[in-house]
Amino acid sequence: MLPEREAIRIGPIVIHWYGIMIMLGVLAGALVAYREARRRREDPEHVWGLFPWALIAGILGARVAFVIANLGDPRYHDIRNIIAIWEGGLSMHGVIIGGVLAFLLYCWRYRLSVYRWFDIAIPGVALGQAIGRWGNYFNQEAFGEPTTLPWGIPISVQRQQEVAGRVYGENVRFHPTFAYEMLWDLINFGVLMWLGRQKKIRLVEGDLMWVYLIFYSIGRFAIESLRVDSAMMGDIKIPQLASVVALLVGWGMIIWRHRPGSNARPSLVNLPEEEQQRLLAATRTAQPQSRPAFRVRRVPVNASRAAQDVPAETANAHPRPHPQVQVQAQAQPQAQPPDQSQASRPIGTPEPSTE
Repeated sequence: MLPEREAIRIGPIVIHWYGIMIMLGVLAGALVAYREARRRREDPEHVWGLFPWALIAGILGARVAFVIANLGDPRYHDIRNIIAIWEGGLSMHGVIIGGVLAFLLYCWRYRLSVYRWFDIAIPGVALGQAIGRWGNYFNQEAFGEPTTLPWGIPISVQRQQEVAGRVYGENVRFHPTFAYEMLWDLINFGVLMWLGRQKKIRLVEGDLMWVYLIFYSIGRFAIESLRVDSAMMGDIKIPQLASVVALLVGWGMIIWRHRPGSNARPSLVNLPEEEQQRLLAATRTAQPQSRPAFRVRRVPVNASRAAQDVPAETANAHPRPHPQVQVQAQAQPQAQPPDQSQASRPIGTPEPSTE
């Protein structure tokens, strides 16, 4: 029995299973990243801030990469077929490139640690890929060569021609290579979640990203050898070439960031509890304690209220002196006591002459 591509149809509005599976994968990945951010003592709200940008950039990157790799297909010379993403045709390597670009821009905008947030986001990416791969099942794409294995799946004659470029037969069964990749992505997700929690292997920030690239690339290279719809560059399958490049980048970054004398920050969550506390205490001690440059004088509430209750006539009759005048008045010396001879003279007695 062949799967239905449409999940819901309301008049002219059609919702495809392909889109539903993609969105379920994205939401599941975001929830995992949210929990990882809380566990690593980062602000989890950044996950929802990054969510729409990574989603849009990932889909655009996936479609652009797919169309570029299939420019030899006359169908993609028509703009209507280029934008018809609901028909399928998203490159996972394009998803990674587009998502990473949006991720870097967001981290730059909000001054976040790129490597630390790589470790937060990448396990959810692996889980999202595993769920999203089921969209290929409903679209009847990303399948492999014919097989007699019991888990082979049927593909319609129309989709055989559209996807593989040839017709194998109505009763032929094919390798469900999308399901193979789904299982590989789930294993990748499990490895990343375990690696991010264990305490024996010393990791530095960003290691989970490079492990993801290595693990995913190994599986994708092997699975791609079974697929019949791969984009080609001469005799080379483009996804396999991209997998080799990603594998080399992952290994190179791990070697570089673990070299002697590297200033890469250790991943705190992978350190023993005692060492975590010691490192955090040292970080707090190294930070200078900022002291205020001036002291703020607090005015009693009753005095301020009393000043507000003074009638306008009284305030105008006795204006408040300028603070500088007050300071000068306080700096003046006290007046000398009056002369005793003058003080003892009765009132009304004329002042003695000085002549």
